[in-house]
Amino acid sequence: MLVGVHEIRYGKTVALDQYYTGANAFSITHVYTSVNSPKYVTNLEAGYAWGGLQWTLGANNLFNVYPKELPLANRYLGAARYDAFTGVGIDGGYYYTRATYSF
Repeated sequence: MLVGVHEIRYGKTVALDQYYTGANAFSITHVYTSVNSPKYVTNLEAGYAWGGLQWTLGANNLFNVYPKELPLANRYLGAARYDAFTGVGIDGGYYYTRATYSF
């Protein structure tokens, strides 16, 4: 049995985001202060080997952690849904299986 666990901690970040709609749109004096609390991302892999065959199950971002979602007024053309300054990816969890054979 093979097991691997990888825990990543992304620390607190603070970003000043511009408003794209509303009364403060494109202002250089009124900005949104986006405070992101620390986030933890867990990667896990477990497998078993029989002779030359190895089968593995794994997960990157096991608990499906996302960055902080921005308010609608701070999304440029509605596209920037999540805060980009957290370090956490915007794709959520990724789960996989893998089989290898060595002869």
